[in-house]
Amino acid sequence: MGDKNYTLFVTLGFTAYITFFAVLASNDYWSYFYDIVFTSISAALLNTFETIAVFLANPIQKRKSPVFLIKLGLLINIFSIVILPSFIFITNWTARYILSFIPICLLGIAAGFLFTAFGSVASRVDKKYNQALSLGTGLSEVTVQILKIIFAYTSTLLSDKSYEEQLFIQSLVYFIFAGIYVCCSFFILQQLIKKYTFTTQTIDSHELETLEQSQSGTVSFVEHDDGGMIDSFLSSSATSVEKIPQKLSSRSKILAIFMFGNQFITYLIFPAITTAIPCISNMNAQKPMIDPWYSLFIMSGFLFSDFFGRLVAKIRIVQNALQFTQIIIFVCVRLLFIPLFFLINLPRINQYPVIHNDYISVALVILFGFSGGLALPLLFIRAQDLAVQVKEKHKISNIMTATFSSGCSISGWIGIGVSYYLSLQ
Repeated sequence: MGDKNYTLFVTLGFTAYITFFAVLASNDYWSYFYDIVFTSISAALLNTFETIAVFLANPIQKRKSPVFLIKLGLLINIFSIVILPSFIFITNWTARYILSFIPICLLGIAAGFLFTAFGSVASRVDKKYNQALSLGTGLSEVTVQILKIIFAYTSTLLSDKSYEEQLFIQSLVYFIFAGIYVCCSFFILQQLIKKYTFTTQTIDSHELETLEQSQSGTVSFVEHDDGGMIDSFLSSSATSVEKIPQKLSSRSKILAIFMFGNQFITYLIFPAITTAIPCISNMNAQKPMIDPWYSLFIMSGFLFSDFFGRLVAKIRIVQNALQFTQIIIFVCVRLLFIPLFFLINLPRINQYPVIHNDYISVALVILFGFSGGLALPLLFIRAQDLAVQVKEKHKISNIMTATFSSGCSISGWIGIGVSYYLSLQ
């Protein structure tokens, strides 16, 4: 990536969700010290409070600058990730269970503030930086998953420790890694301020400054142009400006709906249904159908293919091919994955699901991850294509971020019910 600014926004996307995924990666830790559904509830709470934060971020940005929101999000992140590990020392199980949700909810708020502020800045600079943020988010997921794979293969190094100690050490590594990166993000923030000084301004003051610059540029052009051409230019400009908001309103709403749908489909299936996919090879060998190594392989296949999809979305040919209509059709096609994944899990006929082939299961997981990763940044890009003025870009960015997080949170709660139902089968 020759574009240093692009790399900067990738690192910002990484910052927004690294603590989010570090918490969810400690699944064994939560299952042992709390219970088996704690991770699912935590994921749903993270997404829910992220959604709440996205809606709160817009009025805050009208009074305060994006930098204020970013600093607030980073401080909440550091505070939450520092106090979270200490809750396991609370002896009363109920108190430990309830109190642990407080920092988890705060981490959701931090993610919502950070991604909204980063998205607002990216949309005002160039639409390609929204794609960079999405890529950074995917990279944070993949990085945490790589750590998880390393722990799985090096668990023998901690064989002298008790199982409790092993889980605690592993979770601490996730939390410390995320905490150190968030602290370093204050230096990244300084680079952002240095490159884009408008990040210290509110949206209204930045728009006024942009408008003044635009008007001064227009005056310079008018002084050297022919009078008849001026009238024609101003007339056509006024007409086009009047038409833009109508197109913007209808098409941006459609894209927002499909952004919600794309994320709803993704998090309805992942991780609730993907982690419950039975290993047919084990079933044939009369072994447990849910295999930890197979589940790790499935999870890794999804996350890496999702990240690859985000990378492919950067290719100009792909962006040109998937315009407004094409990306809508593409998201609709993703609906087919819902029945397919249920057939991989259910119904159990002689204990076997309808589709009982490990190769087909893995292929579907990879295709599902890739398609979701590809659609996400392209939906943001197509929405930004509709914006002309600074305020429009800001508004569309907020709408897309809100529907993005809403889709994740609603499907997350449904996913808890689906996960429980599959555990009974």
